Amino acid sequence: MFGNSGNDEIDGGPGRDRLIEQAGQDKMLGDSGNDELIGGKSWDELVGGKDSDRCRSGELVIDCESGFKKFGNGIWRVPTEGAPGFYRNSSSANGCYWARLSGFGGELDDILANEFTFDRDIVEIRGGEKGFESDDCGTWTNDLSMRKSPSANMGAGAFLVRTEIKPGLWRNSNSSDGCYWERTTGFTNTLGEIIANSFSHSIQTVQISLGDVGFTSNGCGTWRRIG
Repeated sequence: MFGNSGNDEIDGGPGRDRLIEQAGQDKMLGDSGNDELIGGKSWDELVGGKDSDRCRSGELVIDCESGFKKFGNGIWRVPTEGAPGFYRNSSSANGCYWARLSGFGGELDDILANEFTFDRDIVEIRGGEKGFESDDCGTWTNDLSMRKSPSANMGAGAFLVRTEIKPGLWRNSNSSDGCYWERTTGFTNTLGEIIANSFSHSIQTVQISLGDVGFTSNGCGTWRRIG
């Protein structure tokens, strides 16, 4: 996620107060998806069903036991193949490219936001969008379970504040290759969600606030909480 470099703060907008609820507790469907039937079944039936025919619709797979949704690489329609909500990918080792789409014409104007990264990422797919593209990102899932203790050290990639990062003062270990970080109010990868960001070759100390939703970094070594 690359916004304006430097430490200037950018107004976070109304998304600052949006709570990211436990994945699977809230379907987070936009208006365009609320009444959508997939294979003749509603979303409630798909998520709640235990039979195998209720656990898959096209390339959208829904775990029968947990209700978590997942999909792989490709260009998918929203909401029938890529349901709106917050998703994390499983691997970016080969370089993950994703894009939120307003259409399927293959034109630059069809891209609402995009990213190329070698770190695991989090993205919000919204109900009013037409599609989502993914290449070499592994599997996307709306299982946003905690991957580490909120006070534990963290590396590169996108993390959820409070769930995975305890608000406070954090410092990185190495900026020799160029460290980029950003505090955000969401995961749509748009400039309006950036609260503050920086790119530097010097050691960084960052105050992550309770009102932040996400923190993303790359090339910064290891972050540890110092206060």
